[in-house]
Amino acid sequence: MIKPIFSTVAVAAMAAALVSCGPQQPPAAAPAAAPSSEPAPGAATSRAYQTVVIPGSASASVGVFRVNIATGQVTVGWGDATTMQPIADLTLPAGQYHLVGWSQPAASDGSVAWGVVRVDTVSGRVWTLNGGTVYNWIEMVPTS
Repeated sequence: MIKPIFSTVAVAAMAAALVSCGPQQPPAAAPAAAPSSEPAPGAATSRAYQTVVIPGSASASVGVFRVNIATGQVTVGWGDATTMQPIADLTLPAGQYHLVGWSQPAASDGSVAWGVVRVDTVSGRVWTLNGGTVYNWIEMVPTS
């Protein structure tokens, strides 16, 4: 059985690291080059989704979490499922949402301790996933 657990220190460290990976300043302009039909160096196509995989064990299924980067909507699928189910959520503003997943090696009974964190790199908001069969997001609010 996979059991989510909450480690405030681990979650805060992952969230701080991910928020610091937000939009970067573009490099200085290079000298003009001859026209080309190739994309400019560093011009990446934008991704619509990010996926995080929670490893399974001999007795626990693998978990797959996918976030829509623009909306923050997360879906989840376990084991050999052929569909992913949305995780109930509040309406979120447009942003740049990312997931950070973590897990520990399987215990002797095959259980896996794991967690998933969602971060909006635009607003800096952070949520941790809570639940076992039914999931919900709990926002981590900074203290003053």
